[in-house]
Amino acid sequence: MDLHTESNDLEKDILPDLPAGSARRSSLRIRPMLLVVLFFCFCCFCLYIASIYVETHDEIQEENEDIYSLGGRIGNSSRVIREIREGLRRHSAAITISFGYNSDIFTELNSTVEEWMEAAQQETGKPDEGDYIRWQLGGYTYKSSVSPSEDSWNYTVRIVPSYFTYYSQEEEVAEAVRKIRRSFHFLPWSGTEVRIRKIYAWLCENVSYDKVHRKNPYYHKCSTAYAALIQRTATCQGYCTAMYRLLREEGINCRIVTGTAGNEELHAWLIVEIKGKWYLLDPTWDAGSEVYQYYLLGSGECEDRTPKDVFLTEDFLQGHPMAASRYTGN
Repeated sequence: MDLHTESNDLEKDILPDLPAGSARRSSLRIRPMLLVVLFFCFCCFCLYIASIYVETHDEIQEENEDIYSLGGRIGNSSRVIREIREGLRRHSAAITISFGYNSDIFTELNSTVEEWMEAAQQETGKPDEGDYIRWQLGGYTYKSSVSPSEDSWNYTVRIVPSYFTYYSQEEEVAEAVRKIRRSFHFLPWSGTEVRIRKIYAWLCENVSYDKVHRKNPYYHKCSTAYAALIQRTATCQGYCTAMYRLLREEGINCRIVTGTAGNEELHAWLIVEIKGKWYLLDPTWDAGSEVYQYYLLGSGECEDRTPKDVFLTEDFLQGHPMAASRYTGN
């Protein structure tokens, strides 16, 4: 038997149902088909990368172009802070503050703007302010100008914030919060711990950890309540902002705390107040678990995490006294 005959016999053994010579023709057709499949996969990958690029670069450019302006002389900064807070809450693209002052404070404006922005992010008790703004704000830039007049100096400060979400997405969050709260069926006499547990369980059961974007420094949406409540996948900061929003909607005092945990990795968790004492919550680490190990822990059970210095100041610790041990209902 020559090599040609042996080859044909092998083809018949391997592909007995095909006509003679069809196996060779099929093998020749596989190559262009494979190239088409590979090309299609490559195009899909490129489209995916392009969509991520667009989203990560456009997400901080807010749709809402409301600009707040405050005219007249300012005797104190409380009015300015209220306007800035409202602008941040509404995702204003720019917040313009115009005011008069009886002396030249142009060189002090940098520290003044920093104080205004910090004060605007302080706790107010409202669900969409305080830490909800703070941990979904990607920073800001500002420009200022000054012109002297007969009896004062006239200043204009234009603050341009950078947000992790669009205002339209925050509207989606607000609607989702309403639906989720209705699903809890809380009664007027439902206790604080009952409300906390239902909210905690909902997040642990319905939100998965976003492993895809956790290391992406340009993708911030995974750190938002939108990611947790709408996309149902988020990083620790997304879990915390979502739980903060839901707890505050129920009138429960809580704060978002950041620091390191486990193997010194950056992490975020919450503390919540029950009967004057504060307890730790970590829905990220309890997500998907049937038994909650990080639910309402006391300070004696938090050795595996180190809060940032801002949460270790005397003012913060006095304002948020931690319970010594886990909440037991007493």
